[in-house]
Amino acid sequence: TNGLNMSLYLPDVTPPTLFEFTELDMNEGTMSLKFSEPIALATLNLSKLVLSSGSAGVNQTLQLNSSFAYASSDRSTVRIIFTPQDLASLRLEPRIATSESNSFVLANTFCVADMEGNALEKASFEQLKAGGFVGDQSPPSLSSFMLDMNSKVLTLTFDDVVNASTITPSEIVLQATQSQ
Repeated sequence: TNGLNMSLYLPDVTPPTLFEFTELDMNEGTMSLKFSEPIALATLNLSKLVLSSGSAGVNQTLQLNSSFAYASSDRSTVRIIFTPQDLASLRLEPRIATSESNSFVLANTFCVADMEGNALEKASFEQLKAGGFVGDQSPPSLSSFMLDMNSKVLTLTFDDVVNASTITPSEIVLQATQSQ
């Protein structure tokens, strides 16, 4: 009851900036971004984030479609967890996110707003290089197969994306019983 009355209120009109792409982990399927101030997670539009190869010549990009995010307790760091679809799209693009040197992020103005509703500053729409990188170290496993003897086609289904050129047909063995 002995508090001071506010004499002047100045609202926050400073837009947030994306100033650090702290990590990209292709093994876990996550990335972390750091903003200049707390952001309103509900305003985060991941489809406005673009992963890029950062190449000066042929810059390859990939837009996130269905991933989701969690904010840290201070709401200035956001961890994005890729959906299997977004992660598969990244793993299928050999020029993006295969090393720290080709892992960049871009965010446009409509990507996120701060707690007062100020949209991301336009100056943030520049490529930020990943500060840390963990490559995909999980080998794919064969989930199932189907052999059509009439059409002489063997269909293999894996739990992750695979580069078809790395499959050696002569190494495939079909047997009557499961081996241990």
